[in-house]
Amino acid sequence: MVVFCVLSSDPQILHGALSSDIQLTELTSGQILYQLETDAADPLSSLQFVNDSVFLAGCSKGNVYVADTRTSSAPQISPPPASSGKSALWWTDACGGPDPSSCRVIRLSSSGEAVVSDLRNPGGAVSRARLDVQTRCSSLEDVRLSWAPALDDCVAVSGFGGTVQIYNTCAWSTELQEVQPLFEHRGHVVSNRQSDLVTSHVWHPERPRTLLSAASDGSVHVWDWVDRSAWD
Repeated sequence: MVVFCVLSSDPQILHGALSSDIQLTELTSGQILYQLETDAADPLSSLQFVNDSVFLAGCSKGNVYVADTRTSSAPQISPPPASSGKSALWWTDACGGPDPSSCRVIRLSSSGEAVVSDLRNPGGAVSRARLDVQTRCSSLEDVRLSWAPALDDCVAVSGFGGTVQIYNTCAWSTELQEVQPLFEHRGHVVSNRQSDLVTSHVWHPERPRTLLSAASDGSVHVWDWVDRSAWD
């Protein structure tokens, strides 16, 4: 699976399928502007810029690379978080910003454990939780994990079944705890099609509580969500 991220300010593309073949390429000329230096060849679960020059690459084994395309220095490497369960796969997402202190990284394992860290110290855990997801056998392409772009502390998770779940990470602590989602979109779950799987979701860039999701049956939903905890 090739993962890529286009820079909006310049005609350049960051792309790669493995950690060893990540490149920043100029689209018009095909010139390679940057190449990640690593001996490892781990499949990527995510690849994204967190600001104009710094990008994060999340690997399926849980390793995270943070690299600056302005320098030839070796990337910062963070090993996978300690996990109490068998974690065959990891998925990663980061919320970007001009100030590194505002950038957070979240990693989710196939056993349902989520770990939030600071981009300045991705190896440390700011908070962690065990999510209420089906810990079935998932492939790398199944799961989608994403920070809300216009809503602080919220993440969406899909690919463990026929639902999309919203979690509030500000309620998590450094101790591993089981947490329930703020909201669960079950619109793709049909009584006679329990095998249907949500294959992707994306947040609306400006409307904080609007998402789009797609499932393996070909359905596409645009939906809003509400914070159920506010009713308690």
